[in-house]
Amino acid sequence: AERALARPFEIPAEGAGWGHDYFCPDHATRLIFDPDLPHEHRCPVDGRAFSGEPYDGGWRGAMQRRIVEGLYAAAILWVGTGERRYAEHAGAVLRAYAARYPHYESHGEHAGKGRCMGQSLDEGTWSIPLAWAYDAVRETLPDEDRARIERDLLRPAAEHLHGQLWHRIHNIECWHLAGLATLGAVLDDERFVAPALEDAFGLTGQLREGALDDGWWWEGSPHYHFYALTAILSLALALRRRHPEALAQPRLRAMLDAPHGLLRADL
Repeated sequence: AERALARPFEIPAEGAGWGHDYFCPDHATRLIFDPDLPHEHRCPVDGRAFSGEPYDGGWRGAMQRRIVEGLYAAAILWVGTGERRYAEHAGAVLRAYAARYPHYESHGEHAGKGRCMGQSLDEGTWSIPLAWAYDAVRETLPDEDRARIERDLLRPAAEHLHGQLWHRIHNIECWHLAGLATLGAVLDDERFVAPALEDAFGLTGQLREGALDDGWWWEGSPHYHFYALTAILSLALALRRRHPEALAQPRLRAMLDAPHGLLRADL
């Protein structure tokens, strides 16, 4: 939060690219992200600099995440400390996003289409801290700012994610649902929460079909197990007050327990 407050922010004017493109093609190593160098991206192995697309698009994605992480951290500290400067920073970022978001075009080719981010998967993960930050500081904002942020930022983001639903059992769909339900909860709009409550591909279906009998996520790897579980817990956070009955899923507990079964005798 202090890092976010200490440096001026400028939200990229163009939507982000794919995060997996922000890697050195020779060494398969993530490029060095420098917030001051949007067109220069160096390999940490040999120092070679890359520019242009897709590297600039990867930089924009990293910058968007950095801005929203600072926004979320400031909002949390506003709740915890009551220090006005944190709320003021959060409000400034939200107003800036509300001015920028309507101009982002739908784009992407790998995991759905994004607007601010490079794909709908990233749009979903990005929208969760954005929505909770707004929820934390909205009472500090003038009525006209709240109306504009909801009209030009949160609601269009929700509409976009609603149109990107896959209707499949998949970790990406879990993130779609989590982002959409979080925005719906903050906007108090049940239409955006409803997909998470559907039997086939909502929370119930994702857990029933996606979590196997032993609680392990069907995609197999530990990475995807925890990635899907993080999305499901984010979704549960959005539903816990509006629809607490939706959380009574035995395989949710099974997913939390499953990794313990892989421990060796020495833990």
